[in-house]
Amino acid sequence: MYRYVLLALVLCLAVAGAGVVLARPPTPALASPVVFEVTPSRVYNTTASEVTIKGVGFVATPVVTLRLGDLSPIVLSQVTFVNYSTLTVTVPAETPEGAYVVSVYNPDGAGFQTGPAGLTVVRPGDRHMRGWAATTPLPGGRSGFAAVATAGNVYVIGGFLSGTADMGVLRATIGPDGQLGPWQSMSQLTTARGGSVAVVSGEYLYAAGGAVAVGIPTERGIERARIGADGAPGPWEVIGELPGVRYRAAGIVVGDYFFIMDGITTSLDTSGDTIRARIAPDGTPGPWTPVAPTRGRSTSAASAGSAIYVLNDDGTIERTRMYPDGSLEAWITVDPTRVNHRGGALAVFQGSLVVLGGAGGTFPNTYSLTSVERADIRSDGSLGPWTPAPSLLMSRSDFPAVTWDQWIYALGGTGTPFPGDQAVEFSGPGLLLYMPLVARD
Repeated sequence: MYRYVLLALVLCLAVAGAGVVLARPPTPALASPVVFEVTPSRVYNTTASEVTIKGVGFVATPVVTLRLGDLSPIVLSQVTFVNYSTLTVTVPAETPEGAYVVSVYNPDGAGFQTGPAGLTVVRPGDRHMRGWAATTPLPGGRSGFAAVATAGNVYVIGGFLSGTADMGVLRATIGPDGQLGPWQSMSQLTTARGGSVAVVSGEYLYAAGGAVAVGIPTERGIERARIGADGAPGPWEVIGELPGVRYRAAGIVVGDYFFIMDGITTSLDTSGDTIRARIAPDGTPGPWTPVAPTRGRSTSAASAGSAIYVLNDDGTIERTRMYPDGSLEAWITVDPTRVNHRGGALAVFQGSLVVLGGAGGTFPNTYSLTSVERADIRSDGSLGPWTPAPSLLMSRSDFPAVTWDQWIYALGGTGTPFPGDQAVEFSGPGLLLYMPLVARD
């Protein structure tokens, strides 16, 4: 009898215990962080910088990383948990420049990442170039345009609007401080064209080749407009044709000669050559003849005296010199830059060859660059070593860069932050003080 009573008592305790377990509150769901804001959004890499991350759902102490495309992420070692909505992190000095995606991972592994970029790390100005500053943005939606600068003005020629070629021409006046005035619509091209070559020679603007839509080479015509005393181009007129269709080619005028390097001739043919035409005193290009071809496929060109430089679509840079008769020496591949700048822009500025921006990574994890490098141009056209220059405020690829007087401009392109195709920034001669990281009001 005693055993039955004891068994009943044990069963009662077991049931009671089970009831206690069932009455326990459920385990709370694991938190997932969300990032709202990273401030400041740009920092210099010459010193360590404290950055605040605002959001919700942070749990002590999360892991914070910086990532560029397909490169290995940088794990920040100094992360301070303030509360569930605020973190502070320290970005160490000498962090490579670039527009980074910021990721936050709670201890349980739940994470969130900004996009397309949450923090841009830039190299400040130096004795050669001042830091970049924002100036008047372009009207929205234009890509694949050509640009030139002359007589105190920057001109944007053609391009694509929603993937279709446009006839528009824009002009902005360069102020004494390098800031651009408002963009104004000028006389239109006779033919809608994007991905064309644009150059200036004397009092004329020229546009040649291009495409009717993105990736569809169609144009071989050449047209020009005379620049008036007020800087406004007059009516455009057709003045000839290239030997064949040329799309996304590189072009430059040296002395009396107009050079076009490479370019896409059909959607399947990306091979090219180098041709030149002599510009007559009345501004008319003569017959086009082949000259020494580049080794790669050029997408951007610049010149200093008789020296010509091109940036190829694989990021290599070549140089040559023009003889008095317009022929060229054989092209030479120069020493590689520190960073591959494929899809970037090339310019001659303050006695240096400058290469700007471009694209890094591999598809589908490609990303645009903020990196800028410069090399001194020697008297024979050869280059000194590549050294870092102040990095762009915004990452950019597939964009033009132009120079006038003491100013250099980077216009539009693919990059961050959105909409990158509108953003314009500029730099000038070196200063001891850094330029501000924000646009001027």
